[in-house]
Amino acid sequence: MSIIKLNPNLKGIFNVAGCTNDIARAIIDCGKQNEIKLICYNFTTEVSDLVTQHIVDFTIGILPKKQGLIAMETLINYILTNHIPAKNRIVTPVYIGIDENIKWIVDN
Repeated sequence: MSIIKLNPNLKGIFNVAGCTNDIARAIIDCGKQNEIKLICYNFTTEVSDLVTQHIVDFTIGILPKKQGLIAMETLINYILTNHIPAKNRIVTPVYIGIDENIKWIVDN
């Protein structure tokens, strides 16, 4: 028996370990897609689709290309111009994907 059926008062799931598609399928199979909030990590195409279908309420993640670009630009600036970053760490952005912005996040 699924955890969802064993916990009829379940209001939300915070998925930190992957398998979001399987969790979403279980929620749908139990007919609880309008009752259980699902939050996860990652901006895969599958997760993006679940966000636009309102199965995943929001997802948290990074943009690896942007993160890599920031790191490479910092390194190149240091090597070519000896410019040392003002801080001893570089903060890279974390995004929250919702229906209104998930397409932009996935496309970037």
